[in-house]
Amino acid sequence: MSMLTVAGIGRLVDNPITKDVNGQSVTEFRIAFGGNRDRGLAAVFCDASIWGKSGEVFGQYHGKGDPAYIAGRFELREWIDRDGNTRQSPQIRVSDWTFTGSPKGDDQRANGQQSDNRRGPRGR
Repeated sequence: MSMLTVAGIGRLVDNPITKDVNGQSVTEFRIAFGGNRDRGLAAVFCDASIWGKSGEVFGQYHGKGDPAYIAGRFELREWIDRDGNTRQSPQIRVSDWTFTGSPKGDDQRANGQQSDNRRGPRGR
């Protein structure tokens, strides 16, 4: 069985959402890789998920516009549309991630302003 792996640095398109699926937490988010408007290069957008405590921590400290390094494997997620057709969507199942750089909102938080509702030391 072959497996397609991916690793890269991108920016979160929206705030991550953590939910419970059959008693296990999963954090889902959308991430944009690459792209440069000045050069006319389009970004690549991917859905991603991180399972368990690692995903909870990721969601706690990352928000819209924040940079993140993620690594994992591509999976096809099957779902049924409202017309009853089976559809497939590619997504990255993240197995490793790390913080990269400073989030966009750090300057606002340093001035005593809170830019979003994230929890933890950076979001206070």
